[in-house]
Amino acid sequence: MISEKQSNKNLTEFNYLRAIGITLVVLGHSFPYIKDINIPVYNYIHSLIYSFHMPLFFIISGFFANKAFKINSLKSYKEFIFSKFKRLMIPYFIISTLTIPIKLILNKFSERPIVLSEIIKDILFLPWNNPIIFFWFIYVLFFIFLITPILIKINKYIVLSLLLFTSILNIYNIEILGISTLLKYAIFFFIGLYIHPLYMNYRDKILNININKLKNKLFIVIPFIIFLMNFNIDFNSLNIFSKYLTNILFILKSLLGIYVSYTICILFFKFRDIKLISNVFNTLNKYSFDIYLLSWFAQIFVRILLLQLLNLNYNIVVIISFLAGFSPIIISKLIFRKSKILRKFILGI
Repeated sequence: MISEKQSNKNLTEFNYLRAIGITLVVLGHSFPYIKDINIPVYNYIHSLIYSFHMPLFFIISGFFANKAFKINSLKSYKEFIFSKFKRLMIPYFIISTLTIPIKLILNKFSERPIVLSEIIKDILFLPWNNPIIFFWFIYVLFFIFLITPILIKINKYIVLSLLLFTSILNIYNIEILGISTLLKYAIFFFIGLYIHPLYMNYRDKILNININKLKNKLFIVIPFIIFLMNFNIDFNSLNIFSKYLTNILFILKSLLGIYVSYTICILFFKFRDIKLISNVFNTLNKYSFDIYLLSWFAQIFVRILLLQLLNLNYNIVVIISFLAGFSPIIISKLIFRKSKILRKFILGI
């Protein structure tokens, strides 16, 4: 019998999905000062990525959290949470702390200068104020793991309905412990969690689908076209309902982007015997967390040196920043993954 751990590792299409997700993260972080840059193509790419890439990671995280269904005692709950703390929060705290002196030295170049007297409080309780802003994902994901074993004891339709409503009604910015962010994204995590057993039942049929049939082509092409349109609707004229409708639109766009990403993975899956494709996707999947944790350092260095000090062409900066975002693969392979201490405290493995 194939163990749960083995079966998860053999889900090649989801490994590809994680690889696509981390590529989108790196690309999304490759546009410094994007809000002030009037380059339509970059604004479009950035907007498209940010319309769904974090919900994608929450769905993937939920999909692979199926071990939570086996928690049936306080002991197993503690073991589950402790494993997630080691994997997520130890790197969160250590890397965030190591970043403080770097941020202080480079404060004059920073988009978000830090205040030393506030920084410990921010790291502990306000994830959006973390020196590395996108570390909010790690923080919020850990708190979702905290509540998951409790919520799955309730009927799944009640849980999904409750989380859908909390996501839609989430119009107040409660920064403490990332509460508003948790309420916004938990629905995607639990969709992934509950999809897992259903998906495993139909996986073979999905992977063997004939993409040459017109009907199947339409299921791929039409959503892809709608996704690329990246439609935005201004609901401000509707006053009190505007934020609710904006949240609904965000959920719909996120699910569409996730569906399109998955169909792309299915297409690549059919060419998995081509070594170049499998090697690239497998490497990105293997080092995805390393990239997430460490890419900030390389990309900030590129931004400060090439854009702010040398004032190089913005297009060149974007390209170099994107490539630099994958440098943690080399650094982890040569340094961090070779040391038990660094693997444990920096990478959480």
